[in-house]
Parts: sequence; C-alpha cells; structure tokens
Amino acid sequence: MTTVPDPIREEIRERLWAQADDLGWDRLSDVDRSAAYARWTDDPGIGGTLGRYLKKGEIRVYIKDSLLKPYSREKRADHRPYLKAAGIDPDSRVTDQRIKPHGVLLENGVMVVWAKARDWKAALTAVHEWSFERQDVGSRTVILDSAAGKYQDSRVRRLVGDAASRLGITPPIWRD
Repeated sequence: MTTVPDPIREEIRERLWAQADDLGWDRLSDVDRSAAYARWTDDPGIGGTLGRYLKKGEIRVYIKDSLLKPYSREKRADHRPYLKAAGIDPDSRVTDQRIKPHGVLLENGVMVVWAKARDWKAALTAVHEWSFERQDVGSRTVILDSAAGKYQDSRVRRLVGDAASRLGITPPIWRD
C-alpha cells in the first residue's frame, strides 16, 4: 500500500469528519455506516483521490480504519462533559485516565468511564478490570451515550443496569 501524503490525508479526514458530524455518525446503524462508506469510496473527491495512492480494494478499509476510527475516540476524549453529566465538577483533578473505553479516576476515588451505548459490555468490563483490587477507587460510574435503536428500550436498559449492579457499579447514566 502506498502512503497517502499527509496534506491529502488531512484534507480528506476533515471532509469525512464534517460529514460524519452531519450524519450523526455515532448514532448510525451498521447498515447506514456501510452505505456511507460505499458513498465515500465512490465519491471522486474522496475515493477517487485516495485511488491515486491506494488500490481500489484498499480505499474503504483505509477510510474506515485510518480516517474514521479515530473520529469517535477524539470526539469522546474530553472528560469534562461526562463528569458534568454525572453531576461531578468538570474541573475535578484526574489522577489516572484511559482510552478504549475512555475513563478517568479522580483524586477523590471516583471512577467514571464512558462509551457508546452499543459498547456497554466493554465499558462495564473495563470499569471492573480497572478498579479490581485497587484501594483508591470509591464509586464507579458508567456513562453510555449515542443510545439509539434498541438502547432506547427500557428492557435493554434494565439488563445493562442489572449487569452494572452485579459488578458493584452505579446504574449507568444514559445520554441519548
């Protein structure tokens, strides 16, 4: 695979991220995301430009893995809105932080982890693993956002809440 020059990569990334914002990327179904990848691959300004540096079969994978994979991660990088959603001072002192999923441990022992609703299992597991046998962790909170589709259903939310309870995690905070 030939390397896409940085200026071209950045120009296309900015364009894709703006379109992802317009589409409400984190709330799209897998089918809708697949359709967006197909449109971008066929778009002369995106797929056509990338086609000068990549084989046709590599374009979609490049868009997905190299340009859009960091999109959600970066959009969730700032912990302050999540602390605020949990009723915590957004300027609280962070003593440790993680990504995949994102999370922070605050000076007062409060742990907050946030992820997309569809990644709830990974979020609960991460909180449990991160806090296991740590003496400096008090309360543990999970915030789940982009809760579209089945994650609007109260039965699904009860299931997730029950799993959190069994792990000793406070009931999840849902951000739609």
